[in-house]
Amino acid sequence: MKKYIDGKYVDTDESYDAFYKELGYKETVELLIREKYSVSDEFALQRQKDAKQSEYSEYYAYCEECKKKARELTK
Repeated sequence: MKKYIDGKYVDTDESYDAFYKELGYKETVELLIREKYSVSDEFALQRQKDAKQSEYSEYYAYCEECKKKARELTK
């Protein structure tokens, strides 16, 4: 499996989950979001949330799922 970490994709395995526990909640959320959205993508969606409501809703739901997953990974 590949994960987007520190601006690049890295090969990972199941033991890599320990990394998230050390990293912490906030940083894990960010890494999970970056798997799908770049910082530029996020800014664009936030600027256009009224014009592109369905895209923004999808982005928001994805971020909420990342937060939920991060809570589980960093327990």
